[in-house]
Amino acid sequence: MIKHQSQAFKLFVFLIISLFFATVASGQTGTIQGNIIKNISLLSENNKNYLVIQGILQPDSLGDATLQAVDKKFMLGIPHAIIDDESIPNTFIPFEADKPLENIQIDQKQEVVDGELVYKVILIVQSRVNLKPYLKSPISNSEMKFELVAEQPIKVEEEEEMEEAVASIEAAAPIEAAAPIEASEPEISPSPSETTNNTNASMETQEIIQRFKKPSVMQVSILNASGFSRRAYKLSVYLGKIKKQKIEESLGLKLDIVNIANARSDKYPQSTIYFRENFLKSALFLAELIPGEQKVVPLKNQNEKIGIDIEIFLGKDYK
Repeated sequence: MIKHQSQAFKLFVFLIISLFFATVASGQTGTIQGNIIKNISLLSENNKNYLVIQGILQPDSLGDATLQAVDKKFMLGIPHAIIDDESIPNTFIPFEADKPLENIQIDQKQEVVDGELVYKVILIVQSRVNLKPYLKSPISNSEMKFELVAEQPIKVEEEEEMEEAVASIEAAAPIEAAAPIEASEPEISPSPSETTNNTNASMETQEIIQRFKKPSVMQVSILNASGFSRRAYKLSVYLGKIKKQKIEESLGLKLDIVNIANARSDKYPQSTIYFRENFLKSALFLAELIPGEQKVVPLKNQNEKIGIDIEIFLGKDYK
């Protein structure tokens, strides 16, 4: 009885806060809205696996979802969201041994952002193989879906090149010969500088390993900031229809245009292509393919804009 009253009060407070935010932000871009998650499941369909999140969703509020992936684990952050405790009573969801996922740990957080209370749901997903989630569009009012794609194995020549790069970094880190220590002497701890050097070498090694992982899908967002109508749509037809086969054959991955929209600002003087890690080659290829000149710039935060590998801003120079 107390549990149901507590849950009802929690949902009531969340909806009141969401309504207040929506009222305050009316007429402005990026209205804050709330999402109530009622079900989290694993779906196998046509030899593909999907992580499916269902509930009462506001698609416009889910653009700031974040993703962090390490080995066989990834963490998905869903903003402006809470869990319906009656529909999902347990914070730990295990899966059977024949499934690609082992388990999902659910965490809920509250934080103050710009003086506002923001609810956030974090899903910590443990998999049995290295998987990368790709957001499938569009997001509906009741469901968002992620395709779970297994990372492709590294080719022999890429592995050799990676090992050489790793070896060069490890060789660059200062290594001192260890002198024999008598039993009566105390153990000598590494100095702060040695610890820092070893940590930096380890971080650079991980960056190289990540850089050599070959993606299998390229998710592209096209935003029109040129001031001219239908520019993003025309480019999506050009890339997704006319040049699709050439792009996929040349890059060896599947092209998926997941978003076509107008940018919040039409003051971009020059067209720009933003790319995620591992997609520099793809970004340069698209820059050659798209008419005109484009700047190619890495995303500042690799954990933002989940479900987008390359984002194309069409500036005023694009005709």
